[in-house]
Amino acid sequence: MLSLNHNPWQIMFLLFTALLLFGCTSEQVNSLWCTKQVVNPIINTYLQQAGYGDNVSADLEVVGQTAGTNKPLCSLNGTITYNGTLWRGKAYVDQSLTNVLLVSEDGTESCISSTGACRSTDILSVSAFYPSSKKSSIPTPISPIIIPRVNLTIITPTTPACAETLDYYPYILEVDLPIIANAWARNITINKSYNITAHFMHKGPDARGKQYSIRFYIKAPGGSWQPLGERQMHSSMSDNQVYQLRKEFTPTTPGRYELKVALDEENAICETNESNNVRTASISVVNQPRVDFAVRSIRFLDSDGTAAPSPATTGLRYWVNASVVNSQPDSAPIEPTIYWKGPRSQSWDVLTDRALYGRFPSSGNGRAVDVGWTFMPAEAGRYEFRVVIDERNIFAETNENNNALEASLTTRQSGLPDLHPIVISLLNSTRGSYRELTLRTGNRYYIDVATNNIGTLEAGRHTNWILWMQPGESQWALLNTSNVVITRAGNQGHNIIPFTASRAGLYRFEAWIDFWNNITESNENNNVVRLNITAS
Repeated sequence: MLSLNHNPWQIMFLLFTALLLFGCTSEQVNSLWCTKQVVNPIINTYLQQAGYGDNVSADLEVVGQTAGTNKPLCSLNGTITYNGTLWRGKAYVDQSLTNVLLVSEDGTESCISSTGACRSTDILSVSAFYPSSKKSSIPTPISPIIIPRVNLTIITPTTPACAETLDYYPYILEVDLPIIANAWARNITINKSYNITAHFMHKGPDARGKQYSIRFYIKAPGGSWQPLGERQMHSSMSDNQVYQLRKEFTPTTPGRYELKVALDEENAICETNESNNVRTASISVVNQPRVDFAVRSIRFLDSDGTAAPSPATTGLRYWVNASVVNSQPDSAPIEPTIYWKGPRSQSWDVLTDRALYGRFPSSGNGRAVDVGWTFMPAEAGRYEFRVVIDERNIFAETNENNNALEASLTTRQSGLPDLHPIVISLLNSTRGSYRELTLRTGNRYYIDVATNNIGTLEAGRHTNWILWMQPGESQWALLNTSNVVITRAGNQGHNIIPFTASRAGLYRFEAWIDFWNNITESNENNNVVRLNITAS
């Protein structure tokens, strides 16, 4: 006798079978239930009842029948699409059309039943995991569809089960992973704390103001379900409200962990759908990497990459550069945070951190990596710097006490540069001085223009001109022009230019430093030097 409390798909199947029984063999009758037309709508209905609504769609093709734990199974291959995410795997439906087992490519199993609690072993005794050699080219999403293992009773009631229209349910359960090197971390490691985040939905015009309980559970590898913290109470504020709740946990052993969140376990609220109050998920936990970062040294560099002078000069840009070594064999990204403190500062300011630094270099097995950032001191005095690696403690290290180092740099107030050419020397090669003041015609020589910066500030890029006047000529000619890179205060630079004494007589040379006057100097009247010499 049929009743309205039966599964409507079962009723439809019985009527469909009755119409086709006449004239069919027993083998044909046994295969009638395992067809795409019968099984696909059942899977779609079960998914919708599990809380996915109309956003889920199954497209599965029948492969054939296979032996189940207690009943024959209809085996299907194909895809399930939920909110644009493609899930690829297998499905098994038993002959009673009351149990469905979904198996994703990565081995995640989800069991749905219309009669009570459901386990995968109730349907299929042999593991249905996909071998790695048969994985699809379509990648499995990072957060695959996970169907809650809850009881689904598909009925056609004559009157509403509750006087009010409301429904509370969790629709996402996930573990918050840290960001490393601008990408989501792929591994959850032991002895590190993580947050489990559950996302809830309140639906229905009568959802406002109702209070219900929320509780998290966790099952460690080889263990049983254990409460994670205390039960919490929450009140919904409006219809269609989205709510999030986090709970911290620290895995201590590697393996597969099961997570679960349950709403209204006491069944204090009568909902239009009581079957979607539980959400489960699973994660894989691995051993922590062997990492030990150490900041070995800090040095300060000039804008040209050489060691910065001491004292440095205000108004100029320098580099603070730290050498970081990971003495352990596992490579890991270096996440630096650099602080600095000016002469009158009482607290540290961030010079650069993970948001500014960009993609981090990796280090492992004793390899040293340089990390750093630029700075420009604005006032004279003592500047302090502090370099910290893995400040958020993402990696559990063998030594957590060597991740920071401090250094200081003294600066003086800037002044002005003063470029002063000292002398023009005659050379018979680029390595030695020619001591005679007489040239021999037909020979090749060099002149060396030595320039000092006798000011208090570095000189920027400037242009030097070397002019000459050969015997018998009355006009100056350009012998050489050169763009000179920054000359630091107190340093001496050289321009060495070749020439050939092609005729006898008096040769005149003039060197003009900063010919175009690009540099503002404390003394602009000492930028020229001259040399006269006779060739015979």
